[in-house]
Amino acid sequence: MLLINSIFSISVGSVTADIPFAHVAFDGLRQGESNDLLFYKIEPDALRMAILWTWQKYKRPLLVTENGLGDAMHLGKHDEMRAAYHSAYLRTLVKTVKDFSVDIIGYCAWSLIDSFEWSAGYKRPFGLVHVDYEHGTLDRSLKDSSSFWIEMAETGVVPLAREPTSSTPSSNSPAAAIWTLALSVFLTLFRH
Repeated sequence: MLLINSIFSISVGSVTADIPFAHVAFDGLRQGESNDLLFYKIEPDALRMAILWTWQKYKRPLLVTENGLGDAMHLGKHDEMRAAYHSAYLRTLVKTVKDFSVDIIGYCAWSLIDSFEWSAGYKRPFGLVHVDYEHGTLDRSLKDSSSFWIEMAETGVVPLAREPTSSTPSSNSPAAAIWTLALSVFLTLFRH
C-alpha cells in the first residue's frame, strides 16, 4: 500500500523535484507573503495526476491521506467551500478509478476536527467539525459542509457541491484580472 498526501506533494518542492505531478507554483505570491491561500485552492487535477503517476510507477493499492481545505478565509462553521473542495476531489478520484482501473483503498479527509497546525496554529482550520478555540469552550459543532458528508453516506454517491460564488472577484482570480483589464481599457478610452 502506498500513501499519497496531496498537501505534502504540493508544499515541499525540493523534496518532490523528481516527481512530475508535484509542480510547486506560488502564483500571485511574493517572497515572504503568506501561503495560506495555497490551502484554499480547488485543483483536483493535481490529485488525478498524483494518483496516475503513482499507480503507473508502482501498481500497488493506494490510500489518499490528509486531503483537505484549510479555511484561510476564516469562514468558521459556514464552510460551503469545503463541501465543494471534497466534492471536486472525490468526483475526480472516482472518475480516475473508473477510467484507469486504479486500485484505491481509501480517501482520508484532513481532518475530523479543527486542530493545531504547525504552520498556522489554530488560524487555518481543516476540520470537518468546528472546535471553539476562540472562546475557550472547545465546544464541537457540525459545519455547514456536514450536509455533503451526510448525503454521501446516505446515498453512496458523491454529491455535486459547487464552489460558492462571490459578488466581488478575489484579487488573485482570473475574473479579477479580466475586470481590471476591462476597467483599464474603459478608463483609457474615456479619459479625455
